[in-house]
Formats: sequence, C-alpha cells, structure tokens
Amino acid sequence: MIQKGLVSISFRGNTVEEILDACVKTGLTVIEWGSDVHAPVGDLARAKEVGEKTRAAGLSCAAYGAYYKIGCDMTDFEDYAKTARALGTDVIRIWGGWHGSAEITPEAREKLIAETKDICRIGREYGMTLAFECHHGTITDDPDYALAFLRDVGADNLKMYWQPNQFKTFEANLAAAKILKPYVVNVHVFHWDAENRYSMAEGVSDWQQYTEVFSDGDHAFMLEFMPDNQIATLPREAAVLHTLA
Repeated sequence: MIQKGLVSISFRGNTVEEILDACVKTGLTVIEWGSDVHAPVGDLARAKEVGEKTRAAGLSCAAYGAYYKIGCDMTDFEDYAKTARALGTDVIRIWGGWHGSAEITPEAREKLIAETKDICRIGREYGMTLAFECHHGTITDDPDYALAFLRDVGADNLKMYWQPNQFKTFEANLAAAKILKPYVVNVHVFHWDAENRYSMAEGVSDWQQYTEVFSDGDHAFMLEFMPDNQIATLPREAAVLHTLA
C-alpha cells in the first residue's frame, strides 16, 4: 500500500497549522516533520504538540526528518530518538554523512560503520527504525555502495529512503530503485534535473515506473519541495501524486 503525503521542509516558512490544513485539503494523509524548523531536536514539548495536532487533523507522522549526519554530527543521537518518540513516529530519517561515496577512504568507511551501529543500537532501545536519505553527495549516492554499507552495518532497524538523483539519468535512477527496494521504507517525490525544478505533471511517465517498483510494499510517498516553493502550488502537485497509485 502506498500512502500519499508531504515533507514539512517543503514549507519552512509556514506554520504547522498551515501545513496540516493544506494537507487535509489536498487529501494527503502522512507527513514527515523536519528537525530543523517544525519539530526541533530536543524540544520534546514542541514535538508532542506537533504530533497531537497531526493526529487531530487525521494525519499520521510517517517519519521524523532528522538532520543527523553520520561522521560529522555533534548532537547526541538519543535526543533525536526522544524527539521522534514524542512526535509519535517510529522512523527517523538520517543522512549518510556529507561526502560522496567515491570520496570515502576505507578507514573513514569503517568509522562510519561503527557510528551507524551505535546509533542503530540507540534507535532500537527507543523502538526506532533509522533510514538513510538517498541523496547526492553522501554515502547513498551510489546504490551498490549504499547496499554494501547497509549489509556491513548489519542492523535490522537500518533502512533507506529513495528518491531520484537529479544528476543521473532516468535509467540509472530506476535501476537504483530496484537495487535498494528491499530496504526502502519511504520515498521522497519530486521532478528535477541538475539545474531546474519541474511540476510533477512533467514527470508522470517517470514516476509511474518508479511507483511500480514499490507497488507491492508499504511505503509513504511524500512530496518534497514545490517547483516554486509556494504552498499554494501543493494542490496541483498533490493531484498528480494521487494518480500514481
């Protein structure tokens, strides 16, 4: 089953209430709240309030969009786990560092694996699944590298997001989706290339094929950013999302 939703960082300038209202009006049912603006890490009272408002609006929190980056984050990961629990979700999206896979030395890779094992252990204590953002310029920018990393960490609560890499071809992105599929919990949805953001209407053909890859599992497909960054554009983009599955 595919649930349709939104990533809150799409509208950093809008309030929680405005975002929830827009989701309800466009038929979206899940949301990923970000740790940078709407649900700041460590502010448990705020996270609890946001979670309650989300459920009161008839939506569920698909994940906590954390900006914890392995290899370079000084925040205690337990703070992210506590905030996610207060928010009412059991999925924490994390980042695979801030360097592309081709730049990482074997020694650095071993340190990243050790850190990931540690935060997975903390996550497990709080009942959390950790899921790497699938992003250019991180350890997940190459699907084979990402898959090997996941397997070497060997934690049953370590998963992946998926999204198309705007610097690669449709064929490469489709292949990456198929490779990473067994680990994917959520999908970030947009239609970009290396220089421009386009309306989802222009990417329907590509997204129909991406969606087919994940159609036999349970995933949240969440719109991330509008072509013009305006919340008024959400109904148009959500209408296309609703046609995909």
